[in-house]
Amino acid sequence: MGALRTVNVKLPKSDQEIPLSAQISVGTFIGAKMRVALTPTVSVLATLQAAPHPVYTVVDNVHLLHTRHVSLAAALASVQTVSLDPIDLGEPITITLDPSVRIITSGSEVFFHGRGLHKPDGSGRGDLCVVFVVDMPDKLFLSPAEQATLRVLLSGGGPTQGAA
Repeated sequence: MGALRTVNVKLPKSDQEIPLSAQISVGTFIGAKMRVALTPTVSVLATLQAAPHPVYTVVDNVHLLHTRHVSLAAALASVQTVSLDPIDLGEPITITLDPSVRIITSGSEVFFHGRGLHKPDGSGRGDLCVVFVVDMPDKLFLSPAEQATLRVLLSGGGPTQGAA
């Protein structure tokens, strides 16, 4: 079963929009054609289009893509929990980012199988892919000594050895 939705329908060759209520079944894909009754004797053929979602992008009508920005400091030096509200009001999706386990780089992906949209043929659900983008600072406000220490740390040299 689906949900009864009221949407504004733009009339062809016109800028006029009319409100229209239609039962949209779970798994109905973007681009599907639907016959919707306006009166008992008059119906229209409508093509389903989706407005952009504020959090997710729909891919191939069933998969969801979410781009998550993280700061450079968070990617390199802090454990961070990322929570996403699912599109279908199911259980929240939580991702723990721990640089001691895996450093997040721009383009890193985490997949959640079966957390996308319902497939039109009823055979299950698509996947959710979260893609991370590491936001780089415009400038580094480090002294020359701090920059040298950072170069050593990032080259895998570990912390500099100080006098005991």
